[in-house]
Amino acid sequence: MEITGIQLEISDSVTDFEYRSYGEELTLCKRYYHYYYGNSAMHPGRTISSNRLDIAYHFPVELRTDPTLEATDIGQVYVADQSAFNPSNPTIAAVHISTDGLVIRRTCSETVGANKVCTGQILYLRISAEL
Repeated sequence: MEITGIQLEISDSVTDFEYRSYGEELTLCKRYYHYYYGNSAMHPGRTISSNRLDIAYHFPVELRTDPTLEATDIGQVYVADQSAFNPSNPTIAAVHISTDGLVIRRTCSETVGANKVCTGQILYLRISAEL
């Protein structure tokens, strides 16, 4: 027995069956969960105090609601007029969260100075906008 073309609806009326391509369905799924493996990709940012920096990350599709950051790993940081370094004792938090992206705030033991251009390697992110 084989059954195909089923559509469930919460309604008293019937609508036409929706045919979506694999790409459309995948894009719709990405609105709920996003796993990013950056493999050392660089993302723009700036230092905001003597030991904190913000790194921007934009989602590939708009999420259905403001997400939560489930996990992250950030590698080297490059700050203008300084050598690249791997921050020691970092704490990481998501700030300025929206359906389009978020800013990853990284606090570290090193002194980086305020208001400098920087970039950071985002290695892994798990972002959830589940129901």
